[in-house]
Amino acid sequence: ALALDLYQRIPHSRRTAGQQQKLGYCAEQCDRHDLALQAYLTADSLKPHSVWTLRRLATLYRHDADYTQALNYYNELADLCPEDADIALRQAECLIHLKQYDNAFKFLFKANYLAPDTGHSDRALAWCSLLTGKYEQAGQYYAKVLAASPTATDRLNAAHAAWLQGHLSEAFELYRQVVKETGHVDFLKEDASLLLDAGLSPDD
Repeated sequence: ALALDLYQRIPHSRRTAGQQQKLGYCAEQCDRHDLALQAYLTADSLKPHSVWTLRRLATLYRHDADYTQALNYYNELADLCPEDADIALRQAECLIHLKQYDNAFKFLFKANYLAPDTGHSDRALAWCSLLTGKYEQAGQYYAKVLAASPTATDRLNAAHAAWLQGHLSEAFELYRQVVKETGHVDFLKEDASLLLDAGLSPDD
């Protein structure tokens, strides 16, 4: 907060791109996203194609759920860093939120190719497969996720995939683990629309 105040004392017309970057970062850490955004946009205009600035802009838009703008910046980053698996993963994440699943798969497979051992793309591939009705494929990726360091959410989604494939005993065991880990018994409410759209009924 002190650094932010000091950077703001520099007359706007005299701030360098680097100072705008630092001002934006301080504002972001103080949860002043509007101010951070303006500072990053100014930094980008003063020094275009800065990977650091573009990452901050993309992250800020993604956190504010403006996935179209976030994707634009991730696309620009991808042109500058074509071998960066994390950027490909973020592109896919934005496309999933925009319901452009076919395009999302392209970037997920790219991220998986570039960084196959991290496991990050496996989780995203599993979720995108689940959303698009590719339940067997989702189950295969969730099997890899569950063999690594799964979260309760991973088990929940893996249970959905198992249930929608008709593997009821496997689904039951995974749901049971979710209840044990989280203590919540209403865990199906959040994903009810997904399950109903897949053909399950409220009675199911």
